[in-house]
Amino acid sequence: MKRIVLTLAVTLLLAGCGGGSSSTAAVECQREFWDGEFGTCIPQGWGLVDSETARQRGVPADEARVIFQADAAVSGIFPTIVITQEHLLQAVTAEDYSTNAIKLASIQQGYKLLDKQDLQIYDRMVKLHRFHAQPLVEQPLLLFQQWSTVKDDWGYTATSMMPVTVPKETEAAVKLILESASFSPVITTAS
Repeated sequence: MKRIVLTLAVTLLLAGCGGGSSSTAAVECQREFWDGEFGTCIPQGWGLVDSETARQRGVPADEARVIFQADAAVSGIFPTIVITQEHLLQAVTAEDYSTNAIKLASIQQGYKLLDKQDLQIYDRMVKLHRFHAQPLVEQPLLLFQQWSTVKDDWGYTATSMMPVTVPKETEAAVKLILESASFSPVITTAS
């Protein structure tokens, strides 16, 4: 249930004004992000959203470990990736946690599964789940990509949200951030 509330709150992060990205540069890791437990590669044109800004935009700071957002809006929406973590009260496999996250996502308004593919995060095979949904009636249909896994007694979920149609560079940037995720300080970029 936390994820549904967070997804609705994070949708508020997407609202913005501005035009689409005109970047034609190849997407590669500009800098590595590491907070002592979670890391990934950050491409040019993306940055962190601080916890105060997140709170102002309706994202509960205790549920969002880190938020990445594109510097430029696409069709008036800022592509956003939210990493959440929750303490697990009982042992759960990464596969089960991933499957349950997909089930939770499937109850969102306008949900339509696009595809699921295997993805290795923290030496565990999980599903990268791509889908369309419209969490808030007043918001447009959005494209989401999500993976969930466990590390020790913590569950982690990475969720990207963006317009249904985005430039290839935006798709590549999201893919880089999601697939480069790591729970060790040595981050390898997605291929």
